[in-house]
Amino acid sequence: MIIQYFSMRRSLRLKWLVCGPITALLVWVGVGAFLADPYFQWTMVKAPFQTRVLDGGRIELFEAYKPSFSMNWLAKGTAYARAGARIVIYRRLTEKSLGTTTPEVIRNIHAIRFDPTKPYVITGTHYSDLYVRNLGIFFNELTNEELSAASDSPTNLQDRQRIALQTVALDLAFLQSTRTLVTTIAPLGGSHFTGVNFYEEPSDSLHAVLFTLQKLDQSPATHDAAVKLKETYRDVLQQELTRYIVMAIDPQSLMIKKSIHLSAARDGVKREAAFYDTVIAWKTVQLASQQQLISTRDWPMELQALTNQSAWRDRILEHYWQEDGGFFANDLSLTGKTFSGDSLIALSTGFLNPVLPDDLSKLERMAQHIRAQQLDQPFPLQYSATNKQNKLHPTVRIFAPEYMGEGIWSHWGIEYIKLLEVLGTSTLSSRCEYLDRARSGISSYTKNISQFGGYPELYDAEGKPFETTALRAVMHTGWVVNFEAAQRSLDRHLRTTSCQF
Repeated sequence: MIIQYFSMRRSLRLKWLVCGPITALLVWVGVGAFLADPYFQWTMVKAPFQTRVLDGGRIELFEAYKPSFSMNWLAKGTAYARAGARIVIYRRLTEKSLGTTTPEVIRNIHAIRFDPTKPYVITGTHYSDLYVRNLGIFFNELTNEELSAASDSPTNLQDRQRIALQTVALDLAFLQSTRTLVTTIAPLGGSHFTGVNFYEEPSDSLHAVLFTLQKLDQSPATHDAAVKLKETYRDVLQQELTRYIVMAIDPQSLMIKKSIHLSAARDGVKREAAFYDTVIAWKTVQLASQQQLISTRDWPMELQALTNQSAWRDRILEHYWQEDGGFFANDLSLTGKTFSGDSLIALSTGFLNPVLPDDLSKLERMAQHIRAQQLDQPFPLQYSATNKQNKLHPTVRIFAPEYMGEGIWSHWGIEYIKLLEVLGTSTLSSRCEYLDRARSGISSYTKNISQFGGYPELYDAEGKPFETTALRAVMHTGWVVNFEAAQRSLDRHLRTTSCQF
């Protein structure tokens, strides 16, 4: 009996030595996944930068808590683990319907996503870290002063401007402290953050910062705060622009280097000199130039040519435009001559200008290609014609190949509808057909909002909110501002058109 007793004690001790640390790790990751989510009810995350509205409507930015940033392996490992845990855990938590009518759902999304008491804006649910690219790509209409929701609440526009200002302030503070561009800034608790890359170094993070600063600069309410941010962080912005350009651009071709992989809006795909990445680089330099944030003294001589925006643009067109197919090549690899939904960045960045006849022709060819490939069915827009034409990162290939393939992305769907609207208000003989297709696309998204009680970020190829065993699409995403902007613009054009529907 005595021998059995001590043997049992040794067995329990061994089990504890093995299971104890594992249990502690699971608690650290699992519980921390919630507590480090700034949108969780009992979050431990503080908003380092906050805003207040002064007399006259001017918005003032101030530092409420000094942020700190750690880039060691433990901080990064914790961020990766918690991000993965949130995907798994939140997959099992159903997002409730936010209403039965489109206006009701949109109002409720605005209340959740654009709350200035939060430290920064997020896509939603499991994407609760700060994805830096968001403000330049998926939230490109965040500070739009004409959104319909603004009429429902006198503070709606102010709230959107405030959360944008707080978000970009945190982006800049991180950049100043770490001298590193990342895809994602992850809270660890309090005002402590780290930075990680999913999956590679970003192509579009600096673009997002410069894009947001320019938008905030253009509004009387946020102009002073934006100017102060630019002056405070001028040196680091100039230094990081130089580092980014030298790292990313091939000095011979002036395209993105084929030897590197970059994370972007379509970050689950491995690409060689993607069209999206090259256009983003072109736009980043343009934004920096417009805001007097370029200092070329440390640029290699070959890269000085990038400041000639028109000549650089012509070279990009030569490399990527597929005249026989009527679209931009996905990338410059041997298998890259396929369409990708994020090539619509050519319109939203102004890379193609519909006022120019040649550019308008290319935009029409793109719309025709999308139509011919049925990428706009059952509603726009599938990323690509198949899940198999892309080199996917392993996690995406195994758990959600449709995520970067046949899945219907609401953001690029609305960008496509904007393209149809541009064609529908042009001098083209088929303009009424394009306007009617834009109307049909907006109608589909309007119906989806009321049907699903939210604004899904992603749908499957059948038009249902995307979900797999491992992942569920965000339902309450703030990307809805892009839909609102397209809807409002289209309504304005429909009231004045002579087209008969």
